[in-house]
Amino acid sequence: MQFQLGEEVSPRAAHRRAQAYCRELQREADVLLRAQGLTQGSVGERLRAFAADERQLYADSAEGKTQAVANMNAALARARPLLRNVLEGADTPAEVRLVPPETEAGGMAGRREGGVYHVDFGAIRSRPKWTLASVAYHELVPGHILQAPFERAAQAPALQARYASGYSEGWATYAERLADESGVYANDPASRIGYLQWMLFRFGRVVADTGIHVMRWSRERAVQELRDLQGDNIAFVSIEEDVLRMCAQPGAAAAQGLAAMRFAELREEAPRRLGARFDARAFHTAMLRHGPLSPPGLAQAARAAPAH
Repeated sequence: MQFQLGEEVSPRAAHRRAQAYCRELQREADVLLRAQGLTQGSVGERLRAFAADERQLYADSAEGKTQAVANMNAALARARPLLRNVLEGADTPAEVRLVPPETEAGGMAGRREGGVYHVDFGAIRSRPKWTLASVAYHELVPGHILQAPFERAAQAPALQARYASGYSEGWATYAERLADESGVYANDPASRIGYLQWMLFRFGRVVADTGIHVMRWSRERAVQELRDLQGDNIAFVSIEEDVLRMCAQPGAAAAQGLAAMRFAELREEAPRRLGARFDARAFHTAMLRHGPLSPPGLAQAARAAPAH
């Protein structure tokens, strides 16, 4: 894990920490699911039931897909004014578009190109409405599309990037949390359930990765643990395929979640250290402007960030 994350950590401690965070996420999801009338079964079972609710699904048609894209762009537009006080790049040009039909037929899945996230809705019936706002924040702003220009401008040495392999996904996962904390779901509790499910997916991967390689879990147990946490598949890759990747790439999935946790820790530490002098916009620019950084590099950048 040290090789993937760029920092020495105890895999067992990381496992326990991710489990505790997932329990917290499930407690929040439980409250919101109950408010939707879903009171029976585990959180994972209720997430599966909510995902099958016909009222939460788009039509598998050109009109349904167009509406889904419009709703993702609307979610992005709602977030921008809420993010401006904490992020210099809140107005970075970015939009969601459908992949061309021939690409969808070829199973290309989503991809980013410049300021555009091309989304693949070939299996739109498995993409409930409430899951998509968090995807917009992860893939566009304040996530990958905001982060990528900083990375290109930094031209970080290859060795720096190699020991920060969790950085990019870590930032995009932190970006989902930043959007939530900025209030994007204040009037949309269903989409906040989607955010919590995505967090259960991302931090459940830390649990599963360390479970396989440190706790000696079988693949079957890892798959079941993830299903219990998040419900059904929500990413383009299935839970089974994701677990196979974890088996082949020890520590890679865990490094992404742990990097996201490090961003959040540093953001929480800075106001305690600086008090009223803390500048959230300057802090986030410092996290981005050097390109991919390992956790020790992020800590150094946070200490050097300008203050009021």
